[in-house]
Amino acid sequence: MNSLLRLRREVKKITKRAAIVSFVGLPKLDDEEFVVLGEVVPPLLAFSRDADKLGPLIKRGMIKSVIVPRFKFPAPGPETPRTSGEWFTNQYQVIRPTGH
Repeated sequence: MNSLLRLRREVKKITKRAAIVSFVGLPKLDDEEFVVLGEVVPPLLAFSRDADKLGPLIKRGMIKSVIVPRFKFPAPGPETPRTSGEWFTNQYQVIRPTGH
């Protein structure tokens, strides 16, 4: 519940902002917690190690883009990455809701 309260506090502070960026992951919210969070939540851009938390947030249209550890293999690009972009693609992937 602490992460929910922190998220709710941030949402209230920045309701006029275009998005919330989280490098510390996303809270796993149940239906009651979504009610507590409120209707007006800016889109989320985040890093998450736990893909199980993404479903409800994607379904409610709250997530714009999430970086997650790579789960589709083989990774695109060279087998031995050299650039920072190649290393990123080798280790992570970006998830976006359909239509974004």
